[in-house]
Amino acid sequence: MSADGIVASPRTTSDVQVSFNKTYFTRPDYDLERFLRLTRRHVTLEQLHADLKIYLKAIQNSLTELINNDHAEFVNISSNLVHLKDSIDAVKSGINASFAELSSSTAAVQKTAHFVERKIKELTENRKEQCKIRNRISLVLALKALMETLAKRPAEINHRWLDSLTCRVVSLEMWYQRSENVDIRLAEARERCLMRLEAYLSQFIVEDLKNEASYLPAILSILLLIGKTDGPTEIIGKSAVSPAMVAKSGRSLDQRLEKALQMLIDLQARWTTMLEKNGAHSEKVLSFLDQCLLTSLSDFLDKNITVVSAPSDKLIFHHCFCLVVEFIRRFRRFPATVALLRRIMDKFNHFV
Repeated sequence: MSADGIVASPRTTSDVQVSFNKTYFTRPDYDLERFLRLTRRHVTLEQLHADLKIYLKAIQNSLTELINNDHAEFVNISSNLVHLKDSIDAVKSGINASFAELSSSTAAVQKTAHFVERKIKELTENRKEQCKIRNRISLVLALKALMETLAKRPAEINHRWLDSLTCRVVSLEMWYQRSENVDIRLAEARERCLMRLEAYLSQFIVEDLKNEASYLPAILSILLLIGKTDGPTEIIGKSAVSPAMVAKSGRSLDQRLEKALQMLIDLQARWTTMLEKNGAHSEKVLSFLDQCLLTSLSDFLDKNITVVSAPSDKLIFHHCFCLVVEFIRRFRRFPATVALLRRIMDKFNHFV
């Protein structure tokens, strides 16, 4: 109560001093009659009535304060929600703008990438075509250089010209292998040039075998490189081997064959000795010369074996067969000569 006699209104229920227990109203077993009976033991009805009015006023004040606080908090939350919505809208707008800018940049980058990829493909194709053209030009120049070297061939072979020839042939074959879809006219020109080269080298081999065979390894390497050894084999057989195998008239076939086989053994030994002296007795060279010898023997048998095919010549036939068997037994073997040795034996098997 104030100084002028007016009772001040309490702000909250916790500030009220009353004559009854304030918690009694919240009990589950609350009963009005019992509440009055208990309270009247301490205070009068007038005092109880006054306390209840004060307590009611305190409850109303607390309720009003609670409502005001809730309203202020609601207003504050509403205001924050508005600001939050504005922030979300701003962020969303920024994201949309960034996404649009990113999409635009990505499209531009993609377009540029496709353009670069297309240009790289075009550049790659151009480089391939340029490489093909360069290879063809190099092939033509290599062919021209080889033809010029052949045109300047010496009367007698020498190492200087042979080394130059080897370089020209290697260059020609290298550029020929690198070139794609070679023009038919250029291919024919190359083939004519190689045939010309084969003819020259075949003649040089024959002359070299009559001397010391010092150029044979280099010449054979060129022939193997261009894949042309059949021609030289035939020419060597006709020029250096077959003439020595021609028999004198009046001799029997087995005598002529025996002399021819011995000549082949002697010629093989002489050639081997020459190559060993030159340090050039490689398997490649020896195998090639043995093929020349065996090819000549095969041709000799083709021309003479039918002479003994009649029954009256069985003894001569058997003697010839024994001579050839002994020759093959003594003859050295290389992988390239096995087939020739077998073919020579088969010539007799056809008549057995």
